[in-house]
Amino acid sequence: MASSLEIGVRLVRQAVIQDSKQNYEEASRCYKEAIKTFNEYKKSSNQGAELLALLEARIQEYEHRARIIDCHLLEQTDLKKLLRELDICNEDWCGSSTSSNSTTTRKVHKLILFLKDAYLFSS
Repeated sequence: MASSLEIGVRLVRQAVIQDSKQNYEEASRCYKEAIKTFNEYKKSSNQGAELLALLEARIQEYEHRARIIDCHLLEQTDLKKLLRELDICNEDWCGSSTSSNSTTTRKVHKLILFLKDAYLFSS
């Protein structure tokens, strides 16, 4: 049976492959699963400080890449549909016959930037 460290390495390899194929949802999932696996390994391992420090540095790199991917995915999301589904969407946000598309686009873009910043600062 593979150790949690080996499983984490496999997950990172898969994340990199999916990332290079621009399959960002799967890449993000793999990075996050690898991070979880590595953190569990750190807690249960009695390895030397040098290995754990190296592992922590890698975890930070993977967290950074996962955040970048998540922000990219957020930018690609049709928030108008999401807002409608959440019943938050009104004529001012999601457009109407009196609201121009450019105004709606600017408002949605501002919302994306806000959510992106909120996500980055919460991580």
